[in-house]
Amino acid sequence: MGNTIKVYLATAKVALTTFVGQAYVGGTDSLAILSLFFALTAFGSVLGTMLVALSETRMVMWITVASVLLAVASEYALLPLMGITGASLARGLVMVASLALTIIALRRKNAVSIDLTTLWKTLVAGGLMAGILVLVQMVFYSSFLLPAYVVLGLVVYLAALRLLKAVREHDVELIHKYLGTRLGFASKLLGAILVAE
Repeated sequence: MGNTIKVYLATAKVALTTFVGQAYVGGTDSLAILSLFFALTAFGSVLGTMLVALSETRMVMWITVASVLLAVASEYALLPLMGITGASLARGLVMVASLALTIIALRRKNAVSIDLTTLWKTLVAGGLMAGILVLVQMVFYSSFLLPAYVVLGLVVYLAALRLLKAVREHDVELIHKYLGTRLGFASKLLGAILVAE
């Protein structure tokens, strides 16, 4: 999911002009900003449900209240200064703050640990992918090339993950358990692509 969002970040302009038309090209910055924050917080929805599973509904309520207050304050400050771009930035800040509060709450319960090494490697791989896509679009820009941009982004991202050795055997085993036997071929393929010898 995070990889798809990073592709949107790097192809915001071509995605908007392809799917909704040239009239909406002014929303490019807003889409790029939201895509960036969605990429950074893609796993946050899973963590939120963990708090509910731990019967921490009161904590979920306080995180929601804090997020709403931050949203109102940041919108009030940024919307007059930056317009719709400010609204996108404010929404992104709220997403990051909500994720940070959720992680803090889960860590206090010893319910989650974060593999910082894997996290920085995936962020580097995503940043490299986005950078290359932006450079390619500066040279070869066309709305007809959106599928090619997506494929190129995926290839760069997977290659970067392999070079950085971000994926290990136990990660592939987790993917296999999640996908089940019917989609076992997908986990084997991912393992062959991503796990460096």
